[in-house]
Amino acid sequence: NVDQWENDLEAPDLIASGQISSGERDTMVINGGAVTSNIQANSDTMAVIESHTHSNTAGNGAICYHARSRGTTASPAIVQNGDVLGIIAAVGYDGTDYAIGGWITWQVDGEPGTDDMPVAMVFATTPDGADSPVERMRITPAGAVGVAGLTASRALVTNASKELASSSVTDTELG
Repeated sequence: NVDQWENDLEAPDLIASGQISSGERDTMVINGGAVTSNIQANSDTMAVIESHTHSNTAGNGAICYHARSRGTTASPAIVQNGDVLGIIAAVGYDGTDYAIGGWITWQVDGEPGTDDMPVAMVFATTPDGADSPVERMRITPAGAVGVAGLTASRALVTNASKELASSSVTDTELG
């Protein structure tokens, strides 16, 4: 019920350091390291960060940018092959601190240039008994899909039954 948690949220405060906070500011410990964000929404019932667009144009949806450059704010420099552009991570409290359950990462995969940003999208989950995510699937800039550590060399194609219909993987590569 939206009304149950909506009343628990406070209006956001702008802190002198330029951070935005709704609710009590919090530093979270993830895998033993302290993390404090620039934007926080804290609540005992539900924390929601929303981006909402009202538009009759099909392509005008809400967007969340994860922007990255090298250099400084005043003098940004081009990112390089291997640089991580953004991460969406899911964490859960394990009784001691927060442990990472998994993440989606966007990583530069090639040489960027003017109007050219080759990026791979990487999906990682944390195995039972571990505290660090392991890459499970990668989509390359060319659209090739690699699953469970196999090299992505072409698109992954399935049939209507969701069975593997074609790929560049051989039986020996699957083990």
